[in-house]
Amino acid sequence: MKWLEFRELFQNEKYISTDWIYASVPGFDKRRLYERKKKWYLIPLKRKRYIFGDVQPEYTLLLHISSMIYKPSYISLFTALARYHLIPETVITIQSISSRKTAIYHNTYGAWSYVSCQPHYLWWYDLMHTDNGVVLMADVPKTILDILTYYPEYDDVDDFEALRLDQDLLSDMLDTHQLIQYAHQSSKTVQSRVDRFVKRTT
Repeated sequence: MKWLEFRELFQNEKYISTDWIYASVPGFDKRRLYERKKKWYLIPLKRKRYIFGDVQPEYTLLLHISSMIYKPSYISLFTALARYHLIPETVITIQSISSRKTAIYHNTYGAWSYVSCQPHYLWWYDLMHTDNGVVLMADVPKTILDILTYYPEYDDVDDFEALRLDQDLLSDMLDTHQLIQYAHQSSKTVQSRVDRFVKRTT
């Protein structure tokens, strides 16, 4: 199958997996994948996952794909803080939480990291609808809880200052009561850390 025919077959797709290809094109010669990667028609994201080279890689598309290629997972940590404009920095690595093992993938568009959690911890994320698909992202209280859980170095008032959180936005966006409720699912150490954070921000 020639490339134009192949692209037309998947004209509504922005990214693709080899499973989709083999299911849609019986007898597909895997050597064609190498040829199309070499010509940048297909750009590798992770093993067996590709984005089409003619697709504009908008940030929301990359967020969407990162949630789709390593399920179950949701965007959180500093990526979510930046997306909510709570920190001034641009975060290059897309950070997620997953009930699968910890993993990191490097590709043309940067790095996508996944921090492992217990299955019962995989909750309280929002479905953000974008032009590039649904993005699974922690809400603000869960984002803060994830930071305080997976970055234990942020433990007291001076550490919280180092996060450089926009306090005005945080006051508007953070439901501290919800954060405390979420923390009940965590360890006593994390609960104490959350209590100190809430006292600092209120």
